[in-house]
Parts: sequence; C-alpha cells; structure tokens
Amino acid sequence: MIFKILLIVACSLSTILAFNSKKSTEDIFSEWRTRVKEHQVCFQSSGVLQEEVENYFVHYEMSSRRNFKCYLECIFKDLEFINKDGTINQVNFVEGAEKVSNEMFETCNAKVAKETDGCEMIYQFVYCIVHYAHIYLQ
Repeated sequence: MIFKILLIVACSLSTILAFNSKKSTEDIFSEWRTRVKEHQVCFQSSGVLQEEVENYFVHYEMSSRRNFKCYLECIFKDLEFINKDGTINQVNFVEGAEKVSNEMFETCNAKVAKETDGCEMIYQFVYCIVHYAHIYLQ
C-alpha cells in the first residue's frame, strides 16, 4: 500500500514539475539543436537533409521523409531513449526531455505502441509530444 502511494506521489510530482518549466519552446528547441549536433553519425547515417533538421529545431516543422524519421530514431537510440526491445524508455525520456510528464509520455506512447517500424514509431511519438496539449506549440 505504501509503495502505491509513493508511486502516485512520484508520478504526480514529475507531472507538476514538467509543466512548471519556465523555459520557452524556442529555448528548449535551441538546447536540443545544440545537443543533437554531437550526434553527427545520425545525420550521416540517416541521409537527413540539413534543411529538415533546421526546419525542425527552428520552425518546429517535421519533415515526412523517411530520412528525417530515421534521424529521430537514431537520436533516440544515442540518447538511450530506446530500450533494447525497441520500446521507448519512459524514465530516460521523461528525465531527459524538458516539459515532458509521465502523462504525456504514456498518452503518446500508447498511440504508437503497435507501430512495428522504429523510424515511424519515433516520428509519430515525437509529433505527439510536440503537439501534446499545446505544451510546446499553440
């Protein structure tokens, strides 16, 4: 019983803290843009265009090209947001992504749970997170 209460408190706290971030969407995306530059292997291996990456991090536009989708998947793998079985690691993602709550994760993860293509799954998951309840985008 105590474990259940602690779990509920922990989940609630992470949700509250996620939504209390004072950073703007622009600041968050700018930080991510800098962070992913360290992952040049993803840029090279996916064949994503520089323009697609810039459009995402500067204008929040997600290219529908497979190369961009696989670029996102590669980034998720490098950041250890993907488990060995191909599922998205909730703890790592919620802790590593600003303004993301467990509720957001669970909602978006449920939408992509049956997707078998890794690139498509991550693309749809990211789209859901970015558009979730207008936390990032209006």
